[in-house]
Amino acid sequence: MGIGCLGTLVRIIKAFVFVAVVLIIYTCTIMYHWLLLFRLLLDNQQRVLIAAANGDLTARVPVSHQGELSIIAYYTNEMLNSWLKVKTMSYKPVMSLSLDYRH
Repeated sequence: MGIGCLGTLVRIIKAFVFVAVVLIIYTCTIMYHWLLLFRLLLDNQQRVLIAAANGDLTARVPVSHQGELSIIAYYTNEMLNSWLKVKTMSYKPVMSLSLDYRH
């Protein structure tokens, strides 16, 4: 191998290292922003579930995209809608039935 070939090899290795570093930085940036989004979605889910546990069935999880987390958000909202319907139903017919059985 001559000095010219060695210089070419060094330039190729430098270019390869540069591209690898850029790709690693890009990948880390994408992962960081995805984790921020994931944390935001989970914080919204947690906020609504805590509100529901404290009796506020009107809070809802925002459904903003497609994917597994949006499916969880959608069905959380559906569950809260069902609970709200049950909570707002009149219990008088049920109470009158239970009183009839006592006699």
